[in-house]
Amino acid sequence: LEGTTNPRESIPLTTLTDNLEATKEGILYCKTVLKDGRRAPDRSWRGAWAVLRRGALFLGKEKKHGLLIPLSCDSFPINLQNADVELASDYIKKPRVFKVTTSNQSEFLFQAPDIQSLNEWLDVINDNCLQSDSLQDNNEMKDETK
Repeated sequence: LEGTTNPRESIPLTTLTDNLEATKEGILYCKTVLKDGRRAPDRSWRGAWAVLRRGALFLGKEKKHGLLIPLSCDSFPINLQNADVELASDYIKKPRVFKVTTSNQSEFLFQAPDIQSLNEWLDVINDNCLQSDSLQDNNEMKDETK
């Protein structure tokens, strides 16, 4: 799922996710803390339109006519397979923040606009992580039986 996109191009959401409905979408503020285990060069907070689909979190500037406008040239979907998602209780600079740590040791902070939204995002992202894990386990079992 990881790749780069041209910031001037719009990404049709349907082509990114095999025509699946979004599990959740809405506004989140995001900050990249680590990228592949190294400190991210730009650690500023940015507002984003977030779309959660099929174990990946897509972030864009906005959504218009079914298209997601990427945040920047290095925008990529965050692969939630085997990711850890938790409330960032140790982060005290902003309220309602949760942390996503991916399997490749990238770390992202997300701030929800309100407590209800925070709880919804935590629930659906954790559900997506569990579904991604069970799909991977099923695929591995199928491979072993061949």
